[in-house]
Amino acid sequence: MRNAGMVRAMPRVPIQHDPEMLNRLLEDRGWTGADLARATGLSQPSVWSLLKGETKMPKASKLVAVANALGVPLKQILKHPSKSDGDLSESMLSVFNALGPDNQRAILAAATALLKPPKNPS
Repeated sequence: MRNAGMVRAMPRVPIQHDPEMLNRLLEDRGWTGADLARATGLSQPSVWSLLKGETKMPKASKLVAVANALGVPLKQILKHPSKSDGDLSESMLSVFNALGPDNQRAILAAATALLKPPKNPS
């Protein structure tokens, strides 16, 4: 019988955000860090750390909340990897392959959804 609670060890894939882009997006909207904190439900210190680039590996959930609050796709606030960051595609494939088929489908659906800007409820 398969142990449903068993979790496979997966390599950690760093997600880096682009503080300069975040600050530009806030400026474009006339928002402050406090406005972003209110819109995301994150603490002001967490938001300020993101805006200053002090948070090196933020949780994906925080970045998703920020992107949603700003009304932009997640990829717009991510730092594009350079060659010194290693092969991100290889890391992503390694994580993906460590998942079971159901989780692979869920990740594929989530990644596809990240490519689309969030809908504004009206």
